[in-house]
Amino acid sequence: MAMKKGPTKGSGGKHRNALKGKGPTPKAEDRVYHKAYKAKKAADRRKMADPRLAARRRAAKFTSESDDLVIGRNAVLEALRCGVPATTLYVAARIEHDDRTREIVRLAGIHGLNLLEADRLEMDRIAHSSNHQGVVLKAQPFQYSSLAELVDRADKKARAMEAATSEGARIAARPLFIALDGVTDPQNLGAVIRSAAAFGANGVIL
Repeated sequence: MAMKKGPTKGSGGKHRNALKGKGPTPKAEDRVYHKAYKAKKAADRRKMADPRLAARRRAAKFTSESDDLVIGRNAVLEALRCGVPATTLYVAARIEHDDRTREIVRLAGIHGLNLLEADRLEMDRIAHSSNHQGVVLKAQPFQYSSLAELVDRADKKARAMEAATSEGARIAARPLFIALDGVTDPQNLGAVIRSAAAFGANGVIL
């Protein structure tokens, strides 16, 4: 029998692609024909129907973690009375109106704010609290002054007072700043700011 000399002709890699792996096997819940896939879809539908999660999704459309919120009837009313720049007023559905809420709605209309009604779960989500008393005001981010601006303003005020008053009043005109460190409770901060304003402080340093 004659033997063929030289290398035997091979496939030249023509069938190399056929030898490649198909990758990892998909999870059972990702295979449309598997019962785990149907169970996952049913669970997703139940989750979408959950009123708490639905409220969370709706609230997320209108708010973000960076929003400045004024919460509670007294706080919202005072913010609207003094013209705090705001964009939206949220009012709880079926809220029991009193003089404050009626005044809040009236002032919101005068200021041209967006007025949105939300159920209790949505209100809790928007306010990140259940202590909102049915009203939440979304305000524009507060514009802080730099320390240099506060000092310059205080210096101008002191010079103006010195020019217009006696020597005894000059001493009282010296600038007063309140410096806070580590205050995290908004009610405590509000109390300090109100006291600072009552004593004629030129600024509160946070």
